[in-house]
Amino acid sequence: MRSLLERLYKEEWVRISAVLASVIIAFAGLSFLAGWLVRLPPEESGQPHLNQIHYRWRNDDGDERTATWAAAEDMSVTGIGKFTTYRLRYEVVNQGSSTSYAVRYQFEYALSTEGPWSVVGPWGATSHWVIWDSPHIVDGAATENLSDGLTDAGAHFVSGQIRDQGNTTDPITLPPNSFTEIEFSVRATSTALDAATYHFRLTDSGNPFDLLEAKPKRESKVYFRTATGELKKRISR
Repeated sequence: MRSLLERLYKEEWVRISAVLASVIIAFAGLSFLAGWLVRLPPEESGQPHLNQIHYRWRNDDGDERTATWAAAEDMSVTGIGKFTTYRLRYEVVNQGSSTSYAVRYQFEYALSTEGPWSVVGPWGATSHWVIWDSPHIVDGAATENLSDGLTDAGAHFVSGQIRDQGNTTDPITLPPNSFTEIEFSVRATSTALDAATYHFRLTDSGNPFDLLEAKPKRESKVYFRTATGELKKRISR
């Protein structure tokens, strides 16, 4: 019972902090405080705390530096056509005070934030969404900290990966107050549902981050800002 109450307390702390951050940002324009306000309570300060904090959709019309953005940061894209390649870029930050273990970030989708979640499939798969080979990027290339991309949520940048031939990154370790950016090339297939809104997230090789408390010694917990995209009502092929 005590462990359950402690977990509920920690989750409520994070929710309250997030609300306070939103209020301050909205009324005072103090965007630089956002990363500091969403914190764990003091008793968890010695643990790594991963936060999937930002995302942004891009068009597949250039390399990592030159591709244009399809939407603003943390905003959904609408009118997605099947068989049209997009790229989705994530930012993950370690807001704890110790280094995280090495995480292999896996790309997943669902029709609801409650799931069920499915892995974004490889080429030729029958899943609603698949990883797609882009002529503009190199699979597995290290990401850069783009000045016009996502808001820096930490003091130190750690290179992530760009993937267009796989749905999972190589292991990435984040020291305290460090962040990484990960980008996937993806497209909707013929099996995707017209006019549906899809949600996208990262997991640790398929393990939901809210279950990582069970890992010994170095526990990490991730809170999500789920990416969303909406398909066209009518699809022209």
